[in-house]
Amino acid sequence: MGILLLCISCYLNSSLTQNSLNIDIILRLIVAGSGTGLSIATLIASTMANVPVGKIGIASGINNMTRTLGTILGVTLFLTIFTSNITIQMSDAKESVVQTIQNK
Repeated sequence: MGILLLCISCYLNSSLTQNSLNIDIILRLIVAGSGTGLSIATLIASTMANVPVGKIGIASGINNMTRTLGTILGVTLFLTIFTSNITIQMSDAKESVVQTIQNK
């Protein structure tokens, strides 16, 4: 069910535009979050079920480490894109303000 919700979320996200309403984005994020929550618990449980009893601690540690690294890399990538976009928009806004002041 979780993977199905993630697939539906990807399909719904493909119709977003820059003019989409906040409620449209929030509803799509709810679908994606629900799919992620349902699928991650199942994946972790199936991973732990297939690990020898003596290695469960190692498998759990590796799972937690990869989840943390994925979170760090995702946040870093998001902030890099967000910051570069802000820099471009600030430059455009600065030029617009200068043009507005010079035209008055």
